[in-house]
Amino acid sequence: KPNLVTYSTMMSRAVSLGKPRVALRLWNLMRNQPNFYTNVLSRKLRAGRIICDDAEQLMGRAGLQALEADETVIVPDVICCNTLMNAYAKLGDNVMARSVLNSMLGANNDGDEKMLCHEGIPMTTPTVVTYNTLADACKVAGELGEALEVLQLMKHHASKTGENSVVPDAMTYTILIGTCARKSKQQQQSR
Repeated sequence: KPNLVTYSTMMSRAVSLGKPRVALRLWNLMRNQPNFYTNVLSRKLRAGRIICDDAEQLMGRAGLQALEADETVIVPDVICCNTLMNAYAKLGDNVMARSVLNSMLGANNDGDEKMLCHEGIPMTTPTVVTYNTLADACKVAGELGEALEVLQLMKHHASKTGENSVVPDAMTYTILIGTCARKSKQQQQSR
């Protein structure tokens, strides 16, 4: 039976072959599997095996680790989330890529586009690859302001958590320079 590694690998391969829409279909297929973590939680809630207060705790890091211990349950990890973001990046959909990051950070939907969350993404710690993928999505979309905002998000995350692994790197700045060049070219063409 397919597991997280199977789906993540197929999604990654689809993106690398220039077929990001196939990767998104694979994501939806994975999400609809009976052993996807949100479906497992729903069944447990309906069966009365957990109460609503427990459900919120289960969605936290400790609860997800307990579900991950059961190898039959599919709980997306940072690699799977980055692959999903990369599919959106290749399509130039920086809004959906941002929704993946918002969900990874544990944000809730409140109607604000910046806080749009992606269904099925658990709280997990983003990496520098996560932020660079979001910046790349902004580059493809031609959104210089959004790309620069990603740089600020990275710096904020690094200072808040003390994680040096999430500070902007050479790839971050390469993406930002590419975004500036793309925006400049767009402005020249519109004249």
